[in-house]
Amino acid sequence: MIYFKAMDSERLDIEKALSAFTIEEKLRMLSGDGMWHTYGAGEIPRVKMSDGPNGLRMVDGASAVPSTCYPTASMLANSWDPALLYSIGSAMGREATALGVNLLLAPGINIKRHPLCGRNFEYYSEDPILAGTLAKAFVSGVQSTGVGACVKHFAANNQEAYRMYSDSIVDMRALRELYLKPFELAAKAEPAAVMCAYNKLNGHYCSESEFLLKQVLRDDWGYRGVTLSDWGAVRSRTKSLCAGLDLEMPSSGGIFSSDLRLALKTGTITEGTIDESLRRTLELVDNVYLEPYGDFDADAHDKLCYAAAVDSIVLLRNDNGFLPLTKNMKIAVIGELASSAPIQGGGSSHVTPFKAVSPLDAFAERGVEVTYCRGYSDNAKENRRLFDEAMNAANDTDAVIVYVGQSVPTEGIDRFSLDLPTAQDELINALSGAGHRVVVVLAGAGPVKMPWVKRVKAILYQGLCGQVGALAAIDILFGRVNPRGRLAETFPIDDAELGSDFGGLRTVYRESLFVGYKYYDAIKRRVMFPFGHGLSFSDISYDELHVKRLGNNEFTVEITLTNNSVRDAYETVQVYVSDRTGRVLRPEKQLEGYKKVFIEGKSTAVVEIKLDKSAFEFWNEEKHAFSLCDGEYRILVGASASDIKKEMSVKIDGDFTGRIPYPEAYKVPVRAKLTDEDFTVLYGAPVPPETPRPVKGEHTLDSCVADISSCLAGKILASKIKRGAKKLGKKGSVEYESNLHGGLYTPLSAMASMWGPDMPKERALGLVLMANGHFFRGLKTMLKKKKYK
Repeated sequence: MIYFKAMDSERLDIEKALSAFTIEEKLRMLSGDGMWHTYGAGEIPRVKMSDGPNGLRMVDGASAVPSTCYPTASMLANSWDPALLYSIGSAMGREATALGVNLLLAPGINIKRHPLCGRNFEYYSEDPILAGTLAKAFVSGVQSTGVGACVKHFAANNQEAYRMYSDSIVDMRALRELYLKPFELAAKAEPAAVMCAYNKLNGHYCSESEFLLKQVLRDDWGYRGVTLSDWGAVRSRTKSLCAGLDLEMPSSGGIFSSDLRLALKTGTITEGTIDESLRRTLELVDNVYLEPYGDFDADAHDKLCYAAAVDSIVLLRNDNGFLPLTKNMKIAVIGELASSAPIQGGGSSHVTPFKAVSPLDAFAERGVEVTYCRGYSDNAKENRRLFDEAMNAANDTDAVIVYVGQSVPTEGIDRFSLDLPTAQDELINALSGAGHRVVVVLAGAGPVKMPWVKRVKAILYQGLCGQVGALAAIDILFGRVNPRGRLAETFPIDDAELGSDFGGLRTVYRESLFVGYKYYDAIKRRVMFPFGHGLSFSDISYDELHVKRLGNNEFTVEITLTNNSVRDAYETVQVYVSDRTGRVLRPEKQLEGYKKVFIEGKSTAVVEIKLDKSAFEFWNEEKHAFSLCDGEYRILVGASASDIKKEMSVKIDGDFTGRIPYPEAYKVPVRAKLTDEDFTVLYGAPVPPETPRPVKGEHTLDSCVADISSCLAGKILASKIKRGAKKLGKKGSVEYESNLHGGLYTPLSAMASMWGPDMPKERALGLVLMANGHFFRGLKTMLKKKKYK
């Protein structure tokens, strides 16, 4: 009898279970069961999974199950509040347990390397310390309920273009200090699972990277949980198993079964290799499996969602204290998004919310009388009439609130640019040019260009703030609450200044360590709104700074804050470290600590932030370890990356007294357009060329429809995909492009995993044969009956 956990007192006898399985059962357990479960051989129960970056995404049959829709990760990071992330994690865990979900596929903690990445709304920050500490808190919150958390996407998954094939070329210092650091910090919370990314890293698919899955994750960090694939990320189950990937998700429909059997027969893998992965999968079952139990308080979660939105919305501009508004003002509200502002992004993170409060709903609920007109639309023919209506509505008003934003961001496609729709910019320019007092509310994901930024009275970044975020935004506009959000990413002036390679099949991270605010520091360029920026209705001053040495290269930073206003406020104190030794390539400064504090009106508070030796370290590839440069460092305390209030020098007794030379191009001010030749020195090898796509005779299950579209069957399938995309949106729209790109550039192996009856394994294998010139063999293969379960 194999025992499994039905109650906390019962534990699975893993070794007994392994000894009872047949080799076929073991091979089957290396892959999921359907889309959302592990495979349960014998009496082993199945672990149920659900997406969950900003709420529980679950489908029961054909119906979506409603859940609380929290602000997206991109907004929650603006709170700079690990305690809030813990609370949201535990609330999502309670909803999961009530619905029988055992593993939450969250959080996503990739670095926001480039503001156009289409999935940035699912990620926390451009800074690894902020992203990692928030992720650690979220994981701890989820797992406090008994539900497992799965951090993703491991690693350097920073674009959606060609996401199944793109190769991220990253030097080791940038990898260790930037792109792996959030995962390293989150791993301290012992997440139940780590999900590998779709992309390649330095020439190897992440699902087949022994460097990531064994060397870094297990040997360096001591991680003991399960590793699983992103959905459809496995290209060879044999290679991924040897590299340390425990679980392929979802079920691949048996497409890799024959390869696994052959690998076992030839000794490429052994039963011991299989058992090693299954042991961790069974430990996952033992740790997180429970039948649905309990309930959750939807009203309490709704209040938490509101509190999260209040903490996350950022007041970007407030000219001469124009805000807060008052209810007795005559106010016009303009913009189609006032009736339909997005509350979340699209793709696998999209949840069915219990409610969705629009800005117009929020005005009504708060008893604020406004005059509303649409102002603009997607229909160019309507825009002249709507524009005229808006200009008329703005007459004789005390304030004009204009809601603007780009299309809803979605998984599978990157943003096209930082531009707002032309009609929105023209409307704001015309209103402000006519002398109207304009307040802009920015709905959507991330930075946009704002050519009118100096001409409007105020800008509020509402973002993707969940099911009741519109209420929180209204309460800030009218002073019911004091704004407290701080940007977790830089808002640049123009996308022409971004500099970094982005969006190709091969993406070279030439900027190395210089990402986000570190990049703008390095090239000495001004930004629109800096990392860490956010305004309050209160006046907070930074007074005395004391830095106390605690021990060997550990310090306590104490800063005295004074709230000079009557109104209570929150302030986020940010501590940056600047390496003045000059021994190695370093950013001008980097965030190493922070704390969000509440300060009563007309009072003083002393804020204490600890820095351990990791705040001063760099990755020393020669030693395969972090090292400390011996010498002087500056401790910088500020309200943003561009607003340093106080600073002080400290001496570090480091183990590294030498120098590591680096190219002239990386010396401040760093050259804005770096070359492969510049980067080669940091990378330690010539930059690899882009891998050519396969041609006739070279096709495998790793090929996609775009690769095989020259053969008849591929051409037919490509046309079908294009017709399907047209049904979802006009050409050039996010809906059209995301579905077209997803259909054309998904590997056939992944299609067999995720397309169900539209792409059984026989059809995928048959397409490969046809694309390689074997039409009749391919047709015969397609006509075979499916036998795999």
